[in-house]
Amino acid sequence: MFLGIGAVAGLFIAVALTMLDDEEPAEVVADHPVTDTNVPTVLRTLPTPALAFVDREQESDALIARCRQILASGLPLPVQALDGMPGVGKSTFATHVAHLLTGDFPDGQVFMNLDGYTPGRDPVNPAEALSSLLVILGVPASAIPQGVDDQATVRARSLVWRALVADQRLIIVFDNVRSYAQVEPLLPESPRSLVLVTSRRRLFELAESAQVLDVLPLTHAADLFLNLAGRDPRTLPRDRVEVVTAMCGNLPLAISLLAARFRYHPSWTIEDLIIRLTQVRDRLPHYLAGENGVSSVLDLSFDELPVSRQNFVLYLGTFAGSDLDAPIAAALAGTEMFTAVDEIESLHADHLLEETDAGRYRFHDLVRAYASARSQMHLSPTLRDMAGDRVESYYLEKANAADRWLGRVRPTPRTEQFPADPDEPRNREDALRWFERHRGNLLAVLQTGAERGNHETTVLLCSALSAFLQHAGPWDQAVKVQEIAIDSAQMIGDPIEEGRALARLGLLYRLQAKYALARGSLEKAVALLAGSAAPADESFALNHLGIVEFLASRYQQAEQCQRRALSAALTANDPLTHAGALHDLGMVLRINGKFAESAQAQSQAQSIFGELGDTYGQANALRDLGLVESARGNYAAALGNQEQALAIYRMLGDRVHQGYALNECGTVLRIRGRLTEAEAAHREALGLYEDVGDRFGEANSLRGLGILAREQGDLPAALATLRRAVEIYDDVDSSSGIGTSTRELALTEYLLGRPIEADDLFDQALQIQRDLEDRLNEAVTLNSWGRCLLEREDDRAEDIFATALELAQTLGARLEIAKSTEGLAVLHARAGHGDGRALEQCAQEYHDMGLSDRAVRAVSLAAQFTTPEDESTPERL
Repeated sequence: MFLGIGAVAGLFIAVALTMLDDEEPAEVVADHPVTDTNVPTVLRTLPTPALAFVDREQESDALIARCRQILASGLPLPVQALDGMPGVGKSTFATHVAHLLTGDFPDGQVFMNLDGYTPGRDPVNPAEALSSLLVILGVPASAIPQGVDDQATVRARSLVWRALVADQRLIIVFDNVRSYAQVEPLLPESPRSLVLVTSRRRLFELAESAQVLDVLPLTHAADLFLNLAGRDPRTLPRDRVEVVTAMCGNLPLAISLLAARFRYHPSWTIEDLIIRLTQVRDRLPHYLAGENGVSSVLDLSFDELPVSRQNFVLYLGTFAGSDLDAPIAAALAGTEMFTAVDEIESLHADHLLEETDAGRYRFHDLVRAYASARSQMHLSPTLRDMAGDRVESYYLEKANAADRWLGRVRPTPRTEQFPADPDEPRNREDALRWFERHRGNLLAVLQTGAERGNHETTVLLCSALSAFLQHAGPWDQAVKVQEIAIDSAQMIGDPIEEGRALARLGLLYRLQAKYALARGSLEKAVALLAGSAAPADESFALNHLGIVEFLASRYQQAEQCQRRALSAALTANDPLTHAGALHDLGMVLRINGKFAESAQAQSQAQSIFGELGDTYGQANALRDLGLVESARGNYAAALGNQEQALAIYRMLGDRVHQGYALNECGTVLRIRGRLTEAEAAHREALGLYEDVGDRFGEANSLRGLGILAREQGDLPAALATLRRAVEIYDDVDSSSGIGTSTRELALTEYLLGRPIEADDLFDQALQIQRDLEDRLNEAVTLNSWGRCLLEREDDRAEDIFATALELAQTLGARLEIAKSTEGLAVLHARAGHGDGRALEQCAQEYHDMGLSDRAVRAVSLAAQFTTPEDESTPERL
C-alpha cells in the first residue's frame, strides 16, 4: 500500500488544537460500507508527456542534475519554482522533468492544477486543494478535518497532509499557481520529495530556487517550427522561418499551433503563412487580443478549420469543467460519438487540445480563453444554454448510473439517453473511481447549472452526488452541494426535493457531530416530508433524526423518531427502508432496556436484509443482536453474532465497523474470563480507529483496555487509560461514554484504596445514567458500587443491591440479576437471615451463562455459609 494511514495515529489531537470549531466528530454511523479499495498503491497522476517537447534540454538537464546532486548529499530538496509568461511552456516543462525523475522518487507522482489563471474558474482555494490531496491518499471522509473557520481548516488539513507524506519520496507538481499564499499550505515538509511550482508570477518567497522560463531563443524557436511543420527544412528559408516565429513571440504554444496549420496546407509557402498571419493580426478584435502573438495564431488556426469543427470548438468553449473526453464533447456539441472522437483527434493533432490522460483532453488556458470568447461572440444565449443543458443531462445520467453502485442493493437496469462511456462503472470500486475522476467537472457543471437557472436538473445532480461525497468527502464540500440543492428546490417551489436535500444535509452535519445543526435540518426535512407522496424520504429523515437523538443520548426521543420512521417505511412499501428502520429502532429499544422487542426488530431486519442480498445490513443487524444477547446474559450467542458481523465487515473492508465488532467481542471475552483474547480484540479495534480518525471508537477501545488493565492488576495503567477515555468522550460530547467510564474509574479508585473518591465517582456516574434514562448501565453501576460497599461492610450496600435487582429484573438483564442477587444473599447470610442456597442458585445462573469464574466464586461463598462449624469471615469479593 502506498501509505499506512496509521501514520495519522496520534495526530488528531494536535489537529483538533488547530481547529476553531467547538464540535468534534463522534460515532460515525455509516450508511454505506467504508472500503479501502480506492487507495492507490503508488500515485500516478502526471499528465501524458508532450511529444513536441524540444529545445529545453539545457534547462531540464540542469534542473535534473541539481535535484539529483541534492538528493545524493542528503540535504532537503528545496521547492523548485518555474515562472514565465503564458504560453511559454511551464506546465509542459514541469511535466517533462517530472517524468524523467520518476525513478528517483518511487513513492509516486502528483499533479495538481490550481487554476490560478484559468479563464472562467476561480483559483482553487487551499482548503479544497488539501482535501483533494488527502482523498487521493485514501484518507476517509471521517478523517478529513472539518471546520467553520477557513484558516483553521487549512491548518488542520495541512498538518495531516504533511504528516502523511513526511517520509515519502514523491514528485509533486503544483501547476498554474496564483500566489505563494495559495500554495504554501500544500508544500510537504518532506526532505526527500521534489515539489515543482509553476506560475505566471515570480513567487518571491521561492526566489532562491526560482527558474525563469523565457521565450525560446530565435534559433531554437525556428528549430521547433521546422520540427513540427512536416516539411523538408531545406525548402524553407531559415530567415523567413525566424520571421514567422518572431510573429508568434517565440512562444512554444503559438509556434506549435502555427506549425500544425502549416503542415496541413502543403500548398502554402512560408510567404503565404506570413501574409495570412499579418492579415489576421491586423483585424483581430481587441477582446481577443492575447499576449505575444498567441491570439493571432489562434485566429488563423480557427479560420482554417472546417465550419463543422469551428462549431465544435465553440461548443467546447461553453464547458465549465476542467477536462473532457469524447462523450462529454458529444453531449456539448450535440453530435454522435464517432463524430466527437474524430473532431477531438483532429483538434489534438492541431495542438488546440492537450491530452492529459488516455482519452482525456483539455485546453491550454490561452486556448480556453480564446474558445470561450469566440463562443460568446458566435453562439446565441439559447444555443449556449442548450449546450449547458445537454452536458448537465449527460452528467446526471452518468452520475445516477454510478450512484446505483454505491447503494446497498445491486442496481437495476436503467434507460440510457447517452451512449455508454469507456469507463462506465461495473462495480462499487469503479463507481468510486468514476466519481473521483469527474469530481471537478461535476461540481463545475452543478454550479453553472444553478447560476443559469436550471434548478430541476441541479437538484437531481446534487442528489446523485450525495452518496459519493458522504463516502469520500470532504464533508464541507458535500454540505455546499446540499445547500445548492436546497436553494434550487426553493426556487422551483418543490417541498419534497427541499426536504430530501435538508435530510441529506442533516446527515452530513450528524457525521461531523454538529448535532444542533443536524437536528434543525432534519426537523425541517420531516416537516416538509410529513404526509407527502414520499414516505420513504420521510422515513429517511425521521431515521436520521432518531440517530442524532441517539448519539446525543436522548434515548426516549430517539425511540419516538424511529417508531415514526418505521411507520413511514411500511407506508412506502420499500423493503430496504423498512429493514433500516427496524434495525435502528432495535438499537434504541436495546438502549431503553426493551430487550425482547429489540431482538425481534433486529431479527426481522436481518431477515429482510438477507432477502435483499444486503450483507452490510445483515452485519449491522447481527452486531446489534449480539449486543442484545449480551445484555440478556446469553454470552455464547452474543459472541457468535459479533464474530459473524466481524467477518462480514472484514469482507467489505469496513474498518470503522470492524472496530465496533472487535470492541464488542472484547467485552464479551472479558466477561467470560478470556482476558488475553479480549485485549487483542480491543487493541486491534484501537488501531483501526486511530487509522480512520474515529475518536468515539478510540474512546470505546481505551475504556475496554482500561477495564482489562484493572482486572489484570495494573491499576496505574487502568487509571491513566480510563482517564484518557473520559477526556475523549468529553471532547465528542458523549454523556453515555462519560458515565460508563466514570463507573470504571470509581472501581479503580476503590482498588487503589481511595473509597471516598470512588463513592464520589459512582455517584457522578449514576447521575449521568439516570439523566439519560440508561437503565441497563444504571443497574451495572449500582451493582459495581454495591460490591465495593459490601466489601467495606457499608450499610448502604443492601439498598443499592435491592435497587439494582429491581432494575435488572425489569430489564431481564440476567448478569445484573445474578450479581445483585449474589450481593443480597451475602448480606443476608452475614446477618444470619439466610444460608448458601441463594448463592448456589447464583452459581448455577453464572454457569448457564458460561461465566465459570463467577460460578466458582459463588459456589465458594455458598460453601462458607452452609457449613455450620465454619465461622470464618467470607472471602473478599
